[in-house]
Amino acid sequence: VGSGYWLMGQLRGHYDHATTANAVALLAVRHPEAAEHVIEAAGSADEVVPELRKPIAGYKITDQMAGRLGMNDLERVAVERMRRSGMGRLVMHPVRGDKSTRARTFIAPAAEAGNVRMPEGLAGLEALLDELAGFPEAAHDDQVDAMSQALQRLAVGEASLSAPRGKIVPAPGTPSTSPRPTIGRAGARIGRATGRRLGRPT
Repeated sequence: VGSGYWLMGQLRGHYDHATTANAVALLAVRHPEAAEHVIEAAGSADEVVPELRKPIAGYKITDQMAGRLGMNDLERVAVERMRRSGMGRLVMHPVRGDKSTRARTFIAPAAEAGNVRMPEGLAGLEALLDELAGFPEAAHDDQVDAMSQALQRLAVGEASLSAPRGKIVPAPGTPSTSPRPTIGRAGARIGRATGRRLGRPT
């Protein structure tokens, strides 16, 4: 949106392959404006992506799975429908360089320019900000790495959004509706984290 990048939703957890596949499908259901679904070409992707692409007749989401991913009844039906027909628009994203280099290259400049934005009340926002602030010494860094790869892909124009009206905040300079950028403490923490921890001067 203009020169800004918005995190519109996320799921966080230690998932097995089946849960990971359904988490990807759930995010696709929650964000139909996404033109493509990009998955890091590493780890379990070689198993998860073919599983998502494959139609599975009569596929059912268990109560345990729905509860673990926080699906409501409508989302559950939509994910089941998607798994039965097979999921399209899946793109494997090759990984280059180490995590620190990717974060320093793609997150730091965008965040310092005020172009990384998150809706207030976003689920898991505090955990994400803590991970950013603690990088690279923190125990977890998967969200930082996912953000760097998303910003990399968006910055070079390889991914896009075809957003319905009102889904994405207007470009800077136009009246803002919901969601609004997180300013003040949250915005400052992003700036400080990417400045101090990722090797950029504060």
